[in-house]
Amino acid sequence: MLKANAKITREKIVFTAFIQFSIKPYEKVTFDDLVRETGVGRGTILHHFKTKKEIFDAAIEFSLSTRTGILNIPVREHDCLKNFIIDFVKSCKETQTKMAKYGISNINRSMFNLNNQAFFHYENFETLSKQNQQIEIKVWHQVINKAIAANEIKTPIDPELLATIFYQAYMGHSYEAVSNKHGCDIDKLIKELMGIYEIVKC
Repeated sequence: MLKANAKITREKIVFTAFIQFSIKPYEKVTFDDLVRETGVGRGTILHHFKTKKEIFDAAIEFSLSTRTGILNIPVREHDCLKNFIIDFVKSCKETQTKMAKYGISNINRSMFNLNNQAFFHYENFETLSKQNQQIEIKVWHQVINKAIAANEIKTPIDPELLATIFYQAYMGHSYEAVSNKHGCDIDKLIKELMGIYEIVKC
């Protein structure tokens, strides 16, 4: 029971830190901010993390795991690529809605801010970020291979190239959304991804 409570407390600290570091520069986030926002005592925070740098690192790792939430999207048997796109966009919308409840009106801008800080304060962030990029493209690649096997999309086609096109379409949209008031335009995102699908479907 104590271990379970400790895990919940740690997760709360990390999630709060993720929010704080995504809306403020690294230098402006303080232990007092974390104590106030979590409702957890300074001593308890220090029990889990000895320094602000350790908390920041945990927040970065959380952000990367959130970004690769694509791993949790199911791949259905029929029209697997089409349904994957629909579920992918739905997942983006759910993340957007969840973060809005915590005061983050533009999750794309927050992630952009956090990633920029990570290049300065998180060791080997470039390598870690590239690894996550490869994971996301690999998921698209697997779904596309399944779609080819099911005769859902045209052949011959380069599945790795198509996977990269889907990934870059989303990342480009996500970057564009940084300057929007509420971040990602979900209707525009589904239109763009389904536009690519319409070109390659049988």
